[in-house]
Amino acid sequence: MNEHILRINQDRLSRPVSPFPPSPFSPFSTAKDMPTHWSGPLGAGETVLMIINPFDYPLTFQFTWREIPGFENSPASMFWFAEISVTGRVWRSGSRVGFSVNELPAHGSVVLVVWEAGRFAPTEHGSDFVEAYYN
Repeated sequence: MNEHILRINQDRLSRPVSPFPPSPFSPFSTAKDMPTHWSGPLGAGETVLMIINPFDYPLTFQFTWREIPGFENSPASMFWFAEISVTGRVWRSGSRVGFSVNELPAHGSVVLVVWEAGRFAPTEHGSDFVEAYYN
């Protein structure tokens, strides 16, 4: 059981996640191999992001923070996140532009809690993209 996913489900704001299309500038905007994107607000001001691979084969992709509804015009120069997809492990990091995923397994998902720099963590210098490996 993933206690972090349960906390999102039982969040005090109690608002569901909603699907959203990728940005027109995303490599997925015209691709047939497009993962599904979902996001929603959390009670402490963060945003939950879920990307689901609906296919029978792994996907590799990049995602920018400003593709998330509500972050399109964010003045933040850095975004922090906690990747909570894997039971028993939380990966915390930050980047200026986004993240890339290598080999998200068939029917797998990535779940992140995302917030803008300065809101919950001190602003630090980071890379443009961070990379996650799921194979």
